[in-house]
Amino acid sequence: KHGILKERIAALVTDGLRAQILETVGYKVNMIEFIDMAHTPKNILIKAILKKNYQFDSTAYKDYQDASHMLHLDLSLANMLNDLLDKEV
Repeated sequence: KHGILKERIAALVTDGLRAQILETVGYKVNMIEFIDMAHTPKNILIKAILKKNYQFDSTAYKDYQDASHMLHLDLSLANMLNDLLDKEV
């Protein structure tokens, strides 16, 4: 009903799912507030560093899929990852 709330919730959920998918494919992820919320609502920096000798985390990927399905989301990052996984099989 209230557009401003939808926009903020959508931004937070999207950032959370982005972090989750990065962790799934072997990144150590930190979320950092780089500008105070009083100045801008979109102020989260996603810092991701690829781990050495990482392995695909199927549990994290299942959590990501469950959250996306629950929210009826079809996100580009997941589609790209699915395409890569399909090629490897």
